[in-house]
Amino acid sequence: MAAARTTIIARIFDKLGLDRLARREKIVLAAGCIFVGGFLFIQLVAEPFFSSKETVRRLVDRRQFELTDMLMLRQQYIGLVEQQSDIAQLVLARSGDFSLFSFLEQQAAAAGIKGRVAFMRPSSQELEGEFSESSVEMKIERLTTENLVDFLQRIEDREQLVFIRRMAIQKNSDEAGLLDITLNVLTYEQAAPREV
Repeated sequence: MAAARTTIIARIFDKLGLDRLARREKIVLAAGCIFVGGFLFIQLVAEPFFSSKETVRRLVDRRQFELTDMLMLRQQYIGLVEQQSDIAQLVLARSGDFSLFSFLEQQAAAAGIKGRVAFMRPSSQELEGEFSESSVEMKIERLTTENLVDFLQRIEDREQLVFIRRMAIQKNSDEAGLLDITLNVLTYEQAAPREV
């Protein structure tokens, strides 16, 4: 078997004319073959292996980032659920006849600015679930800074679940030193039962 291989190799060398080459030419040819073989090995074996390894590492890094992001979103969701539970408890604890419109009227009277209220526009919006959002847009004219601060402290009430969503303050055009404000105040209420 070994003799047959040597005769096959000898025939190949003979056909290629390798046995007629000088020793220096054979060394250069062997170095060229080693170089080409090494190049092919790097291109066809080593580079795809390391490239796929790098791709897998980048994929693992991206998945770890996504997992961290998902865990953060989970914590935010849990916080929102707890906050919704707190809001639900406050809405249920509040008296059943609570009205944001009348609450704001009472607080304006208590602050001594009821006569300066230019308008009050109530609105309501149904939310998902068992709550609705009730809001009142109101404009109050000719307020001093002290009147404004007193009124704002009276209406922003966590116990009654009343919040200021938006407020615009501007100087009164008629009297110097006085302010006009436009507020959008909101609260949450238990939604009316929906018809099926």
